[in-house]
Amino acid sequence: MDSLQARTITVVQLVMLVYTAAGVMDHVIIIPLLLRAAQRDAWVSVLITGAVLLTGALVLSAVCRNTAQMHLGQWLRQHVHPFIWYPLLSIIVLQLFVMSAITLRDTCFWAKTMYLPETPLVATVLVFATGCYFAARSGLVTIAISNGILLPIIVALGIFVALGNLPNKNYLYLRPVLEHGLPPVMHGVLFTGAAFSEVILVLFLQPFVRSKIRWYVLVIIAVGLIGLTIGPLIGAITEFGPYEAARQRYSPYEEWRLLTFKHFIEHVDFLSIYQWLAGAFIRISLAMFLLAEMFQPRSPKQRNWILSIAFAAAFVVAIYPISDETFSGLVSNLYLPISLICMVGLLLILFVLSWSFRVRGAR
Repeated sequence: MDSLQARTITVVQLVMLVYTAAGVMDHVIIIPLLLRAAQRDAWVSVLITGAVLLTGALVLSAVCRNTAQMHLGQWLRQHVHPFIWYPLLSIIVLQLFVMSAITLRDTCFWAKTMYLPETPLVATVLVFATGCYFAARSGLVTIAISNGILLPIIVALGIFVALGNLPNKNYLYLRPVLEHGLPPVMHGVLFTGAAFSEVILVLFLQPFVRSKIRWYVLVIIAVGLIGLTIGPLIGAITEFGPYEAARQRYSPYEEWRLLTFKHFIEHVDFLSIYQWLAGAFIRISLAMFLLAEMFQPRSPKQRNWILSIAFAAAFVVAIYPISDETFSGLVSNLYLPISLICMVGLLLILFVLSWSFRVRGAR
C-alpha cells in the first residue's frame, strides 16, 4: 500500500465517518419519502429493514476479513478477471458520484428554499462544492478530524430538539399498527433498504483503518443507523401526525421550527442549518475522496484531476433546472431502487468471491 493509501484512521473515526455520511441519507433525505410511502407505519419499515441490516453487517464483516482489509480495487484486480472487476468498480464509482451529486443538489436547494431565497442556486452550489472539494483534496485525515469536531455537535443538537419537543409529541399517532396492511410497509422497506445499504461504505474505507474491523464494530454501526432513522421518523409522526408529516418536504427541519421554550425562546430552527450543512459537507467530501481513491491515483496531482472532474460534473447535476417534485420522483423511483439492487448485489458478489478465494487459499 503506497503513501496515498496509508492506514490513517482509527476504528472510532471509521464509525463516526459512517454515522455522519450515511446519517444524512437516513436522518434527512429518506424521511420524507418514507413517510409518503408508509405514513403511520413508516417506523415498522425501519424495524423490518433494521433486522436485515444486522444480518448484513455480519456478511460485511466476513467480506472485510476475507479480503484482509485490502483496497477493494486492488483486491479485485489481483483476484478477478477484468471482465468482472471493471463493471464492479464502475458501479462503485457511479454510486459514490450520484450519492455526492444528489446530496449537493438537495442540500443547496433546501438552503435556497428555507433561508436563502434571493441567492442564486448556482452561487450556493459553487461555494458549498468548493469547500467540499478542498476537504476531499486534503485527504481522509482532514475529513476524519473535521468530522470529529462536527459530529458531537450534530448529536448534541439532535438530542436537544428531541427532548425539547417532548411536550409536542402524541405517541397515540403511532397506532393502529399496520393500518393499511403490509403493502405500504414493504414499500417503505425499499427506501430504508437503500438508505441502510450505504453501510457498505465500510468496505471502501477498510484499507485506511489501522486495526482490524471486528464484527461488533459493524453491529454498532448498524444499530446507530437504525436509531438515526427511527428517531426523527417517530418524532415527525408524533409531532405532526402521519398525514401532515407525509405532506412535509423537510420534516426534520419542521421539527426544529416547532421547538419553543415557554414564550422566551423561539425560532431556534437556525440550528438545523448547522446540522444539515455539517453532515452534507462530510458526506460529499468523503464520497468524492473515495471515488478518487477507487482509481488508485499514483500521485496527488492525478487525484486532484479526478476530484476536479468529479466535482465539476456534480456541479452541473446540482444546478440542472428541474422542479423539486421531479427531483424527488427521480430519487424515490429511480435512484433508491437501483442503489439498493447495486449495493446489495455488490455485497453478495464480493462475499461469494472473497469466500471462494479464501477457501482456495486454505487448500
